[in-house]
Amino acid sequence: MALMNEVAPTDDADEKSELFVTMDFDGERWDVWFPSPLGGRQILESFATKDEAEAFEDDQRRSANG
Repeated sequence: MALMNEVAPTDDADEKSELFVTMDFDGERWDVWFPSPLGGRQILESFATKDEAEAFEDDQRRSANG
């Protein structure tokens, strides 16, 4: 069961990796993360504000798309 601040990833293995921005479990930081292939999440970076986290997420997407 997904927690209130967690997004359940899709099960489609062919789908490219997606990034998510959610509040951490303590409600103190914003995490940018992607689903781990073995379950759970792999956090790339944590930020004090949602705006900083979303800017980092956008930068990562632009870098990945060339």
